[in-house]
Amino acid sequence: MNDVKNALNAAGIYTAVVLGAGFASGQEIIRFFVRHGDAGYVGLSVAGVVFALSGWAVLDISARLRLDGWDGFARAVFGERLGKAVSAASTLFIGVLFCAMLAGAGAMGREAFGLPFSVGVLALAAVCFVIFLTGARGLLALNAFLAPILMAGGVFFGLYAFFTDAQPAFAGVRSAIGGDWVYSALTYASYNVVTAITVLSGMRGMVNNRKTAKLAGLCGGLFLTALGFCFALPLYLNAGLYERVEIPMMLIARRHGRLIEGVYVFVLVAAIMTSAVANGFAVVDWICARWGAKKTAVKLGVTLVCAAAAHTGFSELVGRVYPLFGLLGMFEVAAVILYFIFGEKSGSPALRPVPRLPRTADSSPARTTR
Repeated sequence: MNDVKNALNAAGIYTAVVLGAGFASGQEIIRFFVRHGDAGYVGLSVAGVVFALSGWAVLDISARLRLDGWDGFARAVFGERLGKAVSAASTLFIGVLFCAMLAGAGAMGREAFGLPFSVGVLALAAVCFVIFLTGARGLLALNAFLAPILMAGGVFFGLYAFFTDAQPAFAGVRSAIGGDWVYSALTYASYNVVTAITVLSGMRGMVNNRKTAKLAGLCGGLFLTALGFCFALPLYLNAGLYERVEIPMMLIARRHGRLIEGVYVFVLVAAIMTSAVANGFAVVDWICARWGAKKTAVKLGVTLVCAAAAHTGFSELVGRVYPLFGLLGMFEVAAVILYFIFGEKSGSPALRPVPRLPRTADSSPARTTR
């Protein structure tokens, strides 16, 4: 029973980390799926399979090799030298994602409450900095608390908006299945897994056996696929209109009254916050592990730099920057899955025990779940 509970908790955290501003706003769903018409549904299913296999693989490898975080995981899967390069490139992308989450908060504040863009950015930056100060315990506690509420709220809002909308379903977006949707689906899933790996690889305290790892990964993929469909359904109704705003789902919410709009705003805030904290924490932890810098100074510096960079704009980051890291994500996902399937049988040197980096009280999420 404990294994099932731990698996569901891990799957919830996995889901919460992936669901950021890009997903909850509708920007990612439109850009990577809805614009492909009917093929977008197939793309969502493909992305869900990638999420499930990747989550299962990361958790299984971490449990089997007794790894405690991203650095050890990267060295185990990619080797010592390549692991360092992959870790650095991934951290750069995760920093961009942190900027995007802060930009998403600015866009939300402007469209939901009429606040200046900078107010939303700085408000979330301040919240993230406070949670950073609590260490990994605060990160996991936040995700564990918000994940079930986020998922329930997302499913309710998406289905309610779809079934009560007066517009004809799927108007103007039907299309034949072409090749481009495959690349979009793989890109979307892959760059999101880059972020998720940094959290999943440090969850051995919660997922410490292969059975739990399998259940957690598969459930995480199922949760993400279900939420993807729930958010895509209302977006298909008038996709052309929704492409003209920063937060398409906010426009949908306003068509259904203040109560539904309030539910959506809560879902969006939760999605932005969980993803922002996970991304920012990963960047801080990587910098401190490399250069031994003072954690408080790094946490403040990362927060301020990313808050300034967030003013590039939310839709600009989602539309132009995210796809640039698609190839990195695809490489990581392919390497992780291949290692998961063939690594143990091939007698790879990477399967030898991995030396662990020096750890501090707030650098390992795995220990906080006991």
